[in-house]
Amino acid sequence: MLIFNIIIVTFQLGLPVLLLTWWITDRLYRTGQLNREHQAGDIKSHLNILKKTWKKDSTTAGYLEKRWMRFGGGFYGLTALLTFAWIEVSGAVNFVFNFPGLAALFGDGVIHFLVEMLVNQIMNFVAAIAWVTYWPEWSDNSSNIIIWLLVPYAGYLAGLKLASRELQTWREKAQDWLSR
Repeated sequence: MLIFNIIIVTFQLGLPVLLLTWWITDRLYRTGQLNREHQAGDIKSHLNILKKTWKKDSTTAGYLEKRWMRFGGGFYGLTALLTFAWIEVSGAVNFVFNFPGLAALFGDGVIHFLVEMLVNQIMNFVAAIAWVTYWPEWSDNSSNIIIWLLVPYAGYLAGLKLASRELQTWREKAQDWLSR
């Protein structure tokens, strides 16, 4: 049962965290904001420096990086950002496919509708910050909370490691492996 839970968590959260980490970090490498020559510990400290720099001058950070830093940056912030995006997208899809009609939306007035939207955004933000409790509840897989922490963290570390290598290096390694 433990292996099954780890596989579920890997696909639900571990791989998305890995891909998002790789994508953001690779963009930082390609724009020159990070150096591929740094060691793993140096990357984490350099990300903290970037966070402080982006607070002073937000024009050097992209849209996604700004949102990542809004959630605190690092592993926890990235997972919270991913959770927030999941909540928002799934909510939008649910709204579109279960559209209640304009009369139901504005039946209590426009102000009530706007207040509901604001409250919904706050609730989504809080759920994203508390992602450790959101995912087990959402997936009906309330197994050990440690799994929900360790698997995405492993994905985060793997994403950092993958991004630290240039894509050309990975292509060469794949070609060498396939030519055997």
